[in-house]
Amino acid sequence: TTVWTPQPNLGPDTALCDDESFVLNADDGFAHLNNYTYSWSPTYETTQTIKTLDAGGQATNYEVEVTNTMYGVRCPNRDSRVVDVAPKPIPNFDISGLPFIEGCEPLSIQIKNRTVGAVKYRWEFGDGHISTEENPEHLYYAGLYDFKYYATSDRGCIDSIQYRDFVSVYPSPKAKFSWTPETPTVLHPEVQFINLTMPHNSDNIYYWKIQYDKDVNHSVTTIKEYEPLYTFRAFDDQSIAGEYSVELVAMTKNLAPSGNYITCSDTTDSKLVLVNDFLQFPNVITANGDGINDIFVIKNLTDGLGYPTNELSIYDRWGKRVYHRENITSEEDFWDPGAENVPAGTYFYRFVGKGYLGNIQRNGVVEVLR
Repeated sequence: TTVWTPQPNLGPDTALCDDESFVLNADDGFAHLNNYTYSWSPTYETTQTIKTLDAGGQATNYEVEVTNTMYGVRCPNRDSRVVDVAPKPIPNFDISGLPFIEGCEPLSIQIKNRTVGAVKYRWEFGDGHISTEENPEHLYYAGLYDFKYYATSDRGCIDSIQYRDFVSVYPSPKAKFSWTPETPTVLHPEVQFINLTMPHNSDNIYYWKIQYDKDVNHSVTTIKEYEPLYTFRAFDDQSIAGEYSVELVAMTKNLAPSGNYITCSDTTDSKLVLVNDFLQFPNVITANGDGINDIFVIKNLTDGLGYPTNELSIYDRWGKRVYHRENITSEEDFWDPGAENVPAGTYFYRFVGKGYLGNIQRNGVVEVLR
């Protein structure tokens, strides 16, 4: 009597990762025709198939003995397969703000990787960008984003961390403003500010910081309005003509998933020039050295800021130019007949100015007395 000897084939040695398993099958294709018995080591199971064990990161040699007992004859055969179980990495990282990442755009995050047992990294930021760096940086713009992190060991085992709606980034307003009239004057010092902040949101909060004393930088009045109307006033009887700083702070409050309010803001500033374009020309100069009315001064030119680009020429009665200066910025720049020792008499002046409100030309006569 001849009995078929079983031919079990468990397959080649293989490797698994932690918490993975597969089924070992000792069937040789003829088990259904014969009286087969099975004996497994190290599990001591007696079934045709068994499931691999969680070996705690160690290799296990699985061996099966298959015996055909047909007709009372025992015909055994063996096969074995080594299954190596490799440990998975333990993904971990730090980002300030866990379990929520919340902020205003552009929001920059720096990841500190705390993973154990990984040699490869894949970060999916949820906005279409990925990184394979160990400690990546990323810049987020407005939106709500999922976050995924995959860590791979040197033996190819992968574990991951995934968060849904993990990153909340809110748009910041773009502060911008103008005013009318574009160039206010001493006679009309009222200014209407125009809010050009985008996007236009009725929930936005606006703070205007307006310098009220041109000679004191920190002299600021704060107005909480959308578009304030402001009138400049003189201090200590000084002219209000000059340069003033104006700053706009635009803020938006957003209720984040954490329950916190995220305030996004933007600030812009500009210089407003308030001019005095009413020029007064002298018609008599008493060049006697007493310090009173000794020089040819055009009142409101240097401190009025109305005509920063200017040119002054003075001629004697024979047409000879005795003085010429461009872009006068101080009283020291004006014509001093006494210093130049010009004789008393009649002189003619020609003034050309280019300013914020337009261009002017003035011609006139001045009498120099001794």
